Parts: sequence; structure tokens; C-alpha cells
Amino acid sequence: MTATGKHTAGSSGGGTGGASPRRRYEASLYPGPGQPIPEDLAKSVLALEKSLAQQVWLMIQQDHQGPFAHIDRRLTNAFWRAKDALPAGEPIALLVDSPGGDARAAYQLARFLRRRCGGFTAIVPGSAMSAATLLVLGADSILMGSDAWLGPLDAQRFDPDTETLGSVLDEVQALERLHAYALEAVDETMLLLAGRTGKRLETLLPHVLRFVADWTRPLLEKVDVVHYNEQARVLKVAEEYAVRLLRPKHPPGPHGDEAERIARHLAEKYPEHRFPIDVQEARELGLDVDQPTEEQAKLLDGLWHQIDGLNIVGRVTEVEVR
Repeated sequence: MTATGKHTAGSSGGGTGGASPRRRYEASLYPGPGQPIPEDLAKSVLALEKSLAQQVWLMIQQDHQGPFAHIDRRLTNAFWRAKDALPAGEPIALLVDSPGGDARAAYQLARFLRRRCGGFTAIVPGSAMSAATLLVLGADSILMGSDAWLGPLDAQRFDPDTETLGSVLDEVQALERLHAYALEAVDETMLLLAGRTGKRLETLLPHVLRFVADWTRPLLEKVDVVHYNEQARVLKVAEEYAVRLLRPKHPPGPHGDEAERIARHLAEKYPEHRFPIDVQEARELGLDVDQPTEEQAKLLDGLWHQIDGLNIVGRVTEVEVR
């Protein structure tokens, strides 16, 4: 293996009559040595590596049934084991395409890359959702394809009753909406009775409050306070991870805490977990999304198609096969 990431496989020393060696491309962590990856993808990654003047490491997780299908402890362990292959104090680029996974693992991976390499550029040719968005927040800068998107940070939990994943924000927002509806009901009822009866507001108010309270009490009594607090805490954990990753780029200032604002928006302000956040919205939100060069934009758009259905983790290496 040389410094350029090339090595020779199957060399016997007997010579091949001067024939040019065949080449294939592999990923260092998965599928690993001896297992080729698509040539068009590899060449695009190497071209992007040259354009950025940074090593490009892959975290492609499109095959949801295969190994490394999500961000989890196994993925972070793979990067930790490859620590010696990562340049110390030299920022890398991490190409991310992932549906998400464990927020803690995403946070730990982002912090690890900062400690080891001094920082990283996040490259998103397609989608980086949920915990993958959290990982991207830890980057020094972000490059997104023209049709790429990020996603909200509302945490997901398994519901044993429905046997499905659901957003913890569903329950948290349900109580908030009930509270807002109760306030609206007070206003509307007061206006209605005031117009019909002509009585003073201070006379009507106790009756209106009792009416709204009696109407909302059956709904509030169904709220499991302990379970609600658990859901709210899970949501807060993802938000706090985001604040800590954003803080180096967005320190508190005289106009407020940008890190907290961005994190809270990503955790609480979207109506569903898979709501797509495109390049323009990411910039408006305050994320550091760079403008790619013309060459980089073309490579990113090509990668969007080349990564379809793949699971690939690690750095691309070129192998000579004789």
C-alpha cells in the first residue's frame, strides 16, 4: 500500500509479458479488502478527493437490510478501529448518505472525527436524515447536491402496541396543541357569549373557564405524565447533542444563542420525521452550506445516482490486479 491508496493484489513475480494491469476499487472498512465496489462511484469519489484536497471517507447506508445499514455503535467502532488510517490533525471529508440511526452514535462519531482529524467537511449528495443530520451538524462545512436534503431531529421510539417507529414529538406536540386549543376556545366562547348576552367580561370569565375546563378535562386525564416526561426527555437529548455540535461554529452572541435556535428548530418545528430540508432551507436555517464549484456540483449530482442501493463504508482504494 502506497501513500496514494494503491496496492497490488495477486502478484506472483512471474511477469505478465508487459500487459497493463487491471484495476479495481475497494472500500477500506466495508465491504472491505478483496471486495470490489462500483468503478464509476470510486472514480467520482477520487475526483472529489482531488478537488477538495482532502481524503474522502464514505458512509453510504442505502441497503437497509445489510450490514452498516444505520448509524450505530458498530459503525462508530469501525471508524475507531481505523483511527491510524485517519490523518491526525488533518481535516477529512465524510460523504454521508444515511436514513439515520442512533443519535448517541452519531454524536460520538462527529466528536471523534473532530478530535482525530481536527474537523471534517460533510458531503451530502442525496439524503442525510435524522441522526445523519445530527452527524452533519458536527462538520466545519457542508456540501450538498442540488437535490439533496437533510431532516428533522425529532427522535424515534418503537411503539410495542403498533409495532412501528413513531416520533416522540407526536405526544409532546399533542399536549401543546391541546393547550393552544383550550386558549382559543376561551377566546371564542368569550366573544360569542359577550355578543349574545351583553354581559361584562369579568362576569362571563368564570363561566367560560369552567366550560372549557370541563370540556378538556377528559382529554388531559388520559395523558400519562410519566410517559410524557420520558418522551420530552428523549427529544431534549437529541436537541442537546445538536447544540454541542453546533456550538464551535455558533457561539452565543449579543443577539442570542444561534446554536440553541437551530437545534430547537430542527427538533421541534417540523410536522413529520421525514420532512425534507433542502439546500435553500438549510442555509436559511443558519447551517454552513457551502456553494460547490461547478466541477464539484457535477460530481455530487452524479454520485446521487451512483450510490443507489449500496452500503459502503471507508476510504476508496485503487487495487492493481495482475
